[in-house]
Amino acid sequence: MPSDETGLLPKQEAFFHDYVQRLQRNPSGRRALHARLSLLHPNNRREHHLRVAQNTLDQVLRLGDGALFRLANNDLVIICSAQQAERLDDAVRRLAFLFNNDPVLNGAGKLDLFSEDSFCRLYLLDQDYEEFAALARSLSDSRRARTTGLSGRSTPPSSRMMPLQPSQLGDIAAAIAQADLSSMMQRQSTFLMEPGERPEPVFREIYFSMDHLQQVLIPGHDILANRWLFQDFTRHLDRRMISFLVHNDDESLRQSYSLNLNISTLLSPDFLALDETLSEQVRRSIVIEFQLIDVFADVASFLFARDFLRDRGYNICLDGTTQLSLPFVDRKKLGFDMVKLLWDEDFNRHLQSPRGQDLKGAIEEIGPERVILSHCGSEEALDTGQNLGLSLYQGFHVDRLCDSLRTAGESASILSNAMARHRASERGE
Repeated sequence: MPSDETGLLPKQEAFFHDYVQRLQRNPSGRRALHARLSLLHPNNRREHHLRVAQNTLDQVLRLGDGALFRLANNDLVIICSAQQAERLDDAVRRLAFLFNNDPVLNGAGKLDLFSEDSFCRLYLLDQDYEEFAALARSLSDSRRARTTGLSGRSTPPSSRMMPLQPSQLGDIAAAIAQADLSSMMQRQSTFLMEPGERPEPVFREIYFSMDHLQQVLIPGHDILANRWLFQDFTRHLDRRMISFLVHNDDESLRQSYSLNLNISTLLSPDFLALDETLSEQVRRSIVIEFQLIDVFADVASFLFARDFLRDRGYNICLDGTTQLSLPFVDRKKLGFDMVKLLWDEDFNRHLQSPRGQDLKGAIEEIGPERVILSHCGSEEALDTGQNLGLSLYQGFHVDRLCDSLRTAGESASILSNAMARHRASERGE
């Protein structure tokens, strides 16, 4: 393996460079794919997105040889044999679907894999080895320059975020278990808003503020830097959230709330302990949310968890759909009661494009009364939602609007039965 003269080049970069050099002896029958996740919008480069993308490519190597590298800029490079070409093509299609709402793909269902500007670039190493080797050298040299500050754009040491280390997990788990996290808990309601009627909260989503947790528990460390450590981190948070609800003395959180939990948490003894404390009536007022990207990352586990939750009476909501991905969602087949559709500044532009009819048709197929327009940050979002026949909304603009119309006492008095009325209006479907 070539030595890292600075001692600062990350192992993945060094391993990748070394692997490509060794391929020079016999590149025949090999393919390589460079998935440039670093080009994605920051909203699409969160750790769970990167984790699913890596798992998608990792599936290609399950029954064959090869290597997968996650580089320092979060790009992924996979090298495999020609016999795995079909699985590699399938993985590329899945990546295109997962990120089809990102500006770098612009809704493209198919990628030009041989374009230098493509989100995913394919190399046939029989003929493209020299070009691929140049890529490996360029990436490693660029990373070394940034790390040593030679690029002239290095971050001041005081503002650098350090990645979590496995050796810190024990201390972090103990801190999460012992700290008072109540001040870090956030709540945001989903409101039923119909023309001529006063807004009514249907349920409150409760969650911990990741920014606050990072600042208080592990200042100076990036909790998203390592996908496996972050997953372990969220499992500890899930347990604290469940423990909080088991011992909850807040009357406003006795029912009619929503939780976004790991699938593994939903099948754990911790969640079963919470479930046993809840009456059937309370369970029917609670919403469990799943992220779209997590559902398709482990479909078998999702189906098992979904069947358990439905049998126990919980409501199930699919979170994380966009104007581009919603037409691909079959709510009834997946078994969701509700679907959250993310609002963004491109929403109306999409509606006016040829694909706008696909979105309108998807909303009609799902049922407008079952679609929650989330991340509503402006009056424009509400106007668009009403034009689409939607009545459920979530977002900071909705919070401000409803706070100006309703007192805290009024909110508390109607929250307990709002979900029941909403469910009653949907019966007969």
